[in-house]
Amino acid sequence: MDNPRNIFIFVGQFILCLFLLLLFSNWVFPFTTDSITYITTAENISHFKGQLFSNYLIAPAEVDVLPSFLAPPGYPILIAAFKFIGIDAYKASLILPRVGFLFLPLLFFMVFKRLMPMSVAWVTAFVCTFMFSTLKCSLIAWSDVPYLCFSLLSLIAVFKVIEKKDKISVFIVLLAGILAGYSFLIRYVGITLIVSIGIGFLASVFLSVFSLKDFIRIFRVFALGVLLVVLPYIARNILVFGTIQAYRMPPSDVAFCDNVHAYLRTLAEMIFTNPSFEYVILLIILFLLIGFIVVGKSLVRNNPGRFLCALILFFYFFLNSIFVVGYKTIYFGPEAIDDRYLLQVAWILMGFLTYMVYLFLKKLNSLYRTDIKSVTGLLLLVFMLVQVFPAVDFYERQNKIKNLSLKVEHYISLVKNLPADCVIVSNIFEMTYYFSRRNVRMVTNYTPYGFWKLLGQTRKFVVFLIKEEEFLSPSWKYLPMWQHPEGYYKAFSDSSVDLIVPSFNK
Repeated sequence: MDNPRNIFIFVGQFILCLFLLLLFSNWVFPFTTDSITYITTAENISHFKGQLFSNYLIAPAEVDVLPSFLAPPGYPILIAAFKFIGIDAYKASLILPRVGFLFLPLLFFMVFKRLMPMSVAWVTAFVCTFMFSTLKCSLIAWSDVPYLCFSLLSLIAVFKVIEKKDKISVFIVLLAGILAGYSFLIRYVGITLIVSIGIGFLASVFLSVFSLKDFIRIFRVFALGVLLVVLPYIARNILVFGTIQAYRMPPSDVAFCDNVHAYLRTLAEMIFTNPSFEYVILLIILFLLIGFIVVGKSLVRNNPGRFLCALILFFYFFLNSIFVVGYKTIYFGPEAIDDRYLLQVAWILMGFLTYMVYLFLKKLNSLYRTDIKSVTGLLLLVFMLVQVFPAVDFYERQNKIKNLSLKVEHYISLVKNLPADCVIVSNIFEMTYYFSRRNVRMVTNYTPYGFWKLLGQTRKFVVFLIKEEEFLSPSWKYLPMWQHPEGYYKAFSDSSVDLIVPSFNK
């Protein structure tokens, strides 16, 4: 970044990132069920209570906190670090993805500059950053953008080691391992990053980038960095759950082919903003595979270091994709494969596409003297205009969710000051939890009879139901069975909400 031109380009992209964040941030209610899991885990970590999250499940009804098993602790630990310096966990959970988004152009550039000319690397960084899915994930308290930042930092460190092969820095290798390990602590899919880097280091011996002695030294230091971060988490899982892998969910009900279909449609929507381009995505992936093999031969001869960097990204894309599809085929999940799952690899495919366009324009220029800068500017303008379509869809949905949150906030006094021994149950758990800062559970599919007969006499469940004007989420639906709840009566009811309390507490 010692080049003034690079600094100018980064500042321009930084300002555009900041403008978009400010523009969209007022339109969203930024906390989801995942967000509450991260935040409550962070609050328990910051109070030295361990990796516990507030129990938002009806069963088990007896306990108010549970050992975290849905997600690894990397993101909550980052939030907890902010709490140690006096920043509220809810604010910290938003600061992390949004600050990460501001620096994504620089991180993408630092990765791509090892693979393509500087000017092309900046263009590639631009399109990878301003895919609307990236901005969307930056606006909500999710772990996706923090993971992306840590994975890019790890790749930058690894590429630095490859670039400085004659002057290997043990510190950089160790840092690469720590960053890759921490990526795994943020999202389980980070295991594919670790494996891809390991494959790259192994391939370096066959490409004569490193000697066998250097490879052994690098691999040991990298593995040490990974283990320094990952081993404490594995030890905790063994002590708490008796297993290395704490993730526990029912088997998937979605077939492998359906998940592949969802994977391709999501990538098409992220890159072309149209899911019907799924077969175009399949052709691009096949072209990437074939092109890598064809171009790789000459690259191995002329620039083995650059080939090695590309090889790591190549394996990371495919292993990450296989992991996501395999995970969704094995484990049940309430949502299909969406852009949150693929944010971590879509940028690699987008980078490949951008580079292919550059090669095409370069060839066109040699034949017809094309003004590459003007054409590139036009293509970038088209790219930004196309992003308006998902932005409008996002705004319309988030505007409805924001209005719903205002309704919850308006009525929150009904439950906020209930006796401390009451457990609040709501169909819109996230908003009720955020505004009340009370112990809130998800109503899920429990019936009034189930509450009364199975749970209601051991815990004082108070049911706070919001009547949606529009169907925004299956989990937020107001179920008809609560119109006449057996064992309960309506302490308050109007056209917007019901407050339902147990009859035996009358």
